[in-house]
Amino acid sequence: MNSCIQKIRKDLINWRGQNQEHHAFEENSYKFVHSKTSDEVKIVFKAVRDLADLLFTEKQIDYVESSIQGLERVFRSLEAKLNNSGFMNNAPIIDIDEAKE
Repeated sequence: MNSCIQKIRKDLINWRGQNQEHHAFEENSYKFVHSKTSDEVKIVFKAVRDLADLLFTEKQIDYVESSIQGLERVFRSLEAKLNNSGFMNNAPIIDIDEAKE
């Protein structure tokens, strides 16, 4: 957990405007704003997600299990469509290809 906090702290402090192209000045708040595509921002977002995983492990496990169940339902539904001769014979080819993907 400490490594997540250190990454967040380090990169947030280094976010001051440093004459780099991926910094922009936000006139309303008089602060420099970082581009969301920069590597520094990605590091901070990953550290925040990792910290959330550590702090809320049970909630994250519930979310993952729920997501897996949802994906299994989608998979079963698509599998049923592909096994349905009516769907396979009458559906537009694009719908069949989508179901196969």
